[in-house]
Amino acid sequence: MKKIFLFSTLLLISLAMAHTGYACVGRILTIGALSSTNEQLLAEMLATLINERTGTTVNIKYFENQSELYSAVKNGTVSILIENTERAAALLGKTKPADNKEAYALVREGYKKSLDLVLLDAFGVTPDEGGKGQLYYVPIITTEVLTDYPALPRVINKLGGVTDEKSYLKLFEAVKSGDKVKRVAKDYLKQRRLI
Repeated sequence: MKKIFLFSTLLLISLAMAHTGYACVGRILTIGALSSTNEQLLAEMLATLINERTGTTVNIKYFENQSELYSAVKNGTVSILIENTERAAALLGKTKPADNKEAYALVREGYKKSLDLVLLDAFGVTPDEGGKGQLYYVPIITTEVLTDYPALPRVINKLGGVTDEKSYLKLFEAVKSGDKVKRVAKDYLKQRRLI
C-alpha cells in the first residue's frame, strides 16, 4: 500500500513539474513600433533574433502614431517597443541633447522613473526617411517582461550598435526599394552571425 501511495505521489509531482516546465510554451511577446522603414527593419531584426535564440513566438504590431503605441504598452498588448531618442525626449517634455549618449542617458532615466520602462543597448544611428543618419533608436521593454524573461536583455543587447555598420544603409535602401523587410532583416542577422 505504501508503494502504491509513493508511486502515486511521485506521479503527481512529475505531472506538476512537467506542467510547470511547459508553462512558457505558447507565450507570445509582441513588439510595437511605428510603421516607418527604420522601425519595420529593426522590429523584424528583433523579432527574428528573439525567436531564433529563445524559441519564443514574437509578433510585431505597427501603429500609426506614438499615442496608440504607448496606449498598447500601458494596457499590456505590447511588451517591447522600438523608439528613437528624439521622440522619447519629447514624450518626457525634454529637449533631446545633441550628443547621442547624453540623449540615451536622459531617456533611460526618464523612462524608468516616469513610465517604468527599461531601455536596453541602443541599436545606434539610423538614416531618417530622407536617407540621412539622424535618428538614434533603442529597444525598450516593460519591467514585467524583464521579470518573466530575465535572460531576454542579453539576447536583445546583441543588436547593440547594429545600425552603425555601413551595410545598414544598404538594407534601408533595399527595403525602400521594395524588398521584403523580413527577408532583408533575416539575411542581415545571418551575415552578422547573430542567428
